[in-house]
Amino acid sequence: MQVRKVASKTIYSSTFLLPAWKDCLQELGCTERLIPRDVRMRWNSTYDMLHFILDHEKAYRWFTGDLYELQEYEWSIAKQLCMILEVLKRVTLYFSSSTPSLSNVIPMMDHINNKLTTAAINLDFPVSICTAAGLAKKTLNHYYSRTDEAEIYQIAMILHPKYKLQYFKNAEWEDSWIETAKEVL
Repeated sequence: MQVRKVASKTIYSSTFLLPAWKDCLQELGCTERLIPRDVRMRWNSTYDMLHFILDHEKAYRWFTGDLYELQEYEWSIAKQLCMILEVLKRVTLYFSSSTPSLSNVIPMMDHINNKLTTAAINLDFPVSICTAAGLAKKTLNHYYSRTDEAEIYQIAMILHPKYKLQYFKNAEWEDSWIETAKEVL
């Protein structure tokens, strides 16, 4: 990804690119900030980098010129990918806060699953985004299925005053899954 290259090259070029980036931001009246680096193993870093670039589109276009300029379709893909990754970022921040509870794991996973499902079948998205969303959904479902192995999730949901068994019914879980959850208690 071109943006990843620009971010890395800028950060590690303390004598040429980094000062040029800072000059670009200053000339455009923007606050001096580095483009967040994308770390492949952390989806939030991809979101942070794309979100930053989208917020600083004018500066990025001015800075990169013709060398690493994104085409209009690439800007569109960056926006769409950022929308999908934002859900993961928000959920990560929620679970990193001091208020998460075990009974929120399943609803959050359902929320992510719904967003990824919508993205995977969105006809306005290019095939690459739909495929990425589908693969992310497959990975999520692998980990989601692991909650079946730990009864604590079902117990937490059933005992939660807001959810109880109604959550499973509202989420249209199969009757056999709801019965299994009942049997846990």
